[in-house]
Formats: sequence, structure tokens, C-alpha cells
Amino acid sequence: HGFLLMNAALVFRPHVAPIKDAKAWYPFLQAVLTALSDHAARMGAAPPTLVLWGKAAGQLDVLPSAAHFPKAISEHPYNLSFIANSAMQNLFAPLHLLQKQETVYPINKG
Repeated sequence: HGFLLMNAALVFRPHVAPIKDAKAWYPFLQAVLTALSDHAARMGAAPPTLVLWGKAAGQLDVLPSAAHFPKAISEHPYNLSFIANSAMQNLFAPLHLLQKQETVYPINKG
């Protein structure tokens, strides 16, 4: 009932392709995905959905443990096309993230 937000690559260097830095983190991400998968299995629950944004995140399919997870893959949110991506709209619609809530202010009678 929550989110675990992680970058596919936790370090970016201007002189190195991002996917090269991302590959350095594969062992760590493999361990995290294995732990999440094992936890879901122990709880008798479905594994969480991996929401993969951008090219580097989409490359995580090479990790063996990634095969155990449902995935939602799209362009990175910094691309304007992300706003109109129907797969992402459907994924996040149940969360009502853009629903405005009415604020109730107490009446001060003093």
C-alpha cells in the first residue's frame, strides 16, 4: 500500500552514458527485486507492479528477478508525451492524484 521510488541509475556523470552507470546498479536492484518477490510469495500476495519510466528503467528486464513482476513501462515523465500516456493514466487513475479536495475551514466565532 505504498510506493518505493528508485532511479534505475543513482549516479549520472556528464561524460558517461546513463545506461553504463545504470548497469553498475544492477546487482543492488536485483537484490531489491528478489527481496520484494520473496516477501510477496511469503505473504501469498501478488508482487508489486514495476513502473518503469525511461530507457534506463526499461532495461531492467535483463535482471532475472524482474521476470516475476508485472510492469508498466513508459517514457520518462519529463517528456510531455507522458501526460497523454493512456497506460500511465490508467495506472494512476485509482489514486485520484489530481482530484481536488475541498478544504473545510472552521468558523471562528470568537
